[in-house]
Amino acid sequence: MIKRFSQSAIFPYFTLLVFFVPLLLFNGQQQSLMAHDEGYYALQARWIWEKGDWVTVQWWGQPAYDRTIGIQWLIALCYGLFGINETSARLPSIIASIFSIFLTYKIGCVLTNRRIAWLGCLVLAVTPLWLQYSRMAGQDAVLVFLQLLGIWALLEAENSHKLNKLHRLLWGILAGSTFGLGYLIKGFMILLFPIALLPYLISKPHTVETRLIASLPLTNPGIYIGLILGAIPVLGWFWASWLRYGALPFQQLFGKLLYLGTADTYNPGPLYYLWNIPANAFPWPLFSLIGAALFVRKLIQKYYKKISNVNTYNHPLLLLGYPLILFLLLSIFKTRTLYYPLQLMPFMALFAGSALDWLVNIYQHRQSRYRWLGATLSYSFSGLGMLLILATIVINLRMFGVNVGEDIRAYSNIALIVGSGWLLLGFFWWYGNKGKNLHKLSQQWLATWLIVPWFAFAGLGLWGFLGNRTPGFRTDFSQPTIAKTVNAHPINFVLQETLNGEEQKTLILLSFYTPKLGGQFQKLSQLPPSSYVWTSPDISLDSSPEYQILGTVKGWKLIHLNNSKFKIQNSKNN
Repeated sequence: MIKRFSQSAIFPYFTLLVFFVPLLLFNGQQQSLMAHDEGYYALQARWIWEKGDWVTVQWWGQPAYDRTIGIQWLIALCYGLFGINETSARLPSIIASIFSIFLTYKIGCVLTNRRIAWLGCLVLAVTPLWLQYSRMAGQDAVLVFLQLLGIWALLEAENSHKLNKLHRLLWGILAGSTFGLGYLIKGFMILLFPIALLPYLISKPHTVETRLIASLPLTNPGIYIGLILGAIPVLGWFWASWLRYGALPFQQLFGKLLYLGTADTYNPGPLYYLWNIPANAFPWPLFSLIGAALFVRKLIQKYYKKISNVNTYNHPLLLLGYPLILFLLLSIFKTRTLYYPLQLMPFMALFAGSALDWLVNIYQHRQSRYRWLGATLSYSFSGLGMLLILATIVINLRMFGVNVGEDIRAYSNIALIVGSGWLLLGFFWWYGNKGKNLHKLSQQWLATWLIVPWFAFAGLGLWGFLGNRTPGFRTDFSQPTIAKTVNAHPINFVLQETLNGEEQKTLILLSFYTPKLGGQFQKLSQLPPSSYVWTSPDISLDSSPEYQILGTVKGWKLIHLNNSKFKIQNSKNN
């Protein structure tokens, strides 16, 4: 019965679901959003839902078309179903990430094979950057889902030559519609998607079944119908925004594109992704490089050395060309961020899955000339594991005068889990040189690579490190007096026009977590008597019976006004 289930078509999806979903749901007792950009999207979606204004991208009642509105719509719909909270704000990303894992598997089955696709999806589930943004309210996880949906639809349209033209048309419509939907989610960033796909779109299919009868993907009329259908909600939103605000939305959207493309504000240099991706996806980029090298070697053997029996991958211009061109485009674009490479992660994971599958075969064949590579990886990570264990001991026992904060001490428990697991890699490889049951040992060695990060991320989730993005803020905001007041009364905001970065972040979080929002003002004298108000840190209040300070969060004071006349002064003018 179990063997039959393991060979069924549903088995890969079931195992991926069991492996990945707990990592998305494990949370500590307290949750909080990150101000940028989680809090920003969550707050804009709250205004959409509470005000019933599904047209305006706004900030405190004013139009702020510095981004498109798709993710805010999705979050607002989740608010309607499950209430305004962190989980609702993050739900679109969580759902999109789950389906992205499934789509990566479907795409991987076409481009490689079932085992590599399955291993690649397991790798993707425990890739740090992927898991982090799968649990955050934002555009990027949904954008990747739409990109993968479009790629899958293109592949299915190609395979539909074996069925009929109607199927090819319908899959083409789905593929084309993802472009417009992607624009609603991520704006002009979606333009990189078709550009990176272009070599595949203008190439003949490479599968044996369709090579002789299939035409270029771009000749599918369904793609163009889908582009039109996908543009309808975009044009509808533009039209409604134009009727309300005139040219302002277009000026702000195109102005933001020009700013991001030319400004140096978010430009850490052209080599940023060369170190940032390995750092934020460690250790899997190492395996991705091995997998990509294997793929290139097989292409060389097949097409240049004319070795016809080489089992190479399908669609090389998609499997290798798409992520390579996308990487170059992201590197050329002057604004470079931590999360843009999320679009590369599914393909990097497929390469890593290919490397793991290859290394397992090396493990089982002691005479392989590449055995040194598996040994190097295993013993190197065992060495890192030993260092992590030693560091944990030093930190917890306060040896050599080392005295760190409680946050670092809590992370050391995760380091102990990772270090202990990585030690096993070296043991399994060493024992494999002597053991007889190499198949079983190789599977244990493979499982260790995947299970160790799973337990590490599970621990991070359960201890609150993944879900509680601003713990200091949430602790201050949970003070009894503050909690009682904000839950019982509408709260206004008084702030000067200029806020620094930290003050702006706190404003976003206060605005989201305050259940009943009042208005925003520049002077306390503009407020009616008996108002409750958050005042920005740059406003200093003289001792006066006219108001009562109820609490402070990151410099912002919650006060209760007893009268409408005050004596206030701006500390920045003193």
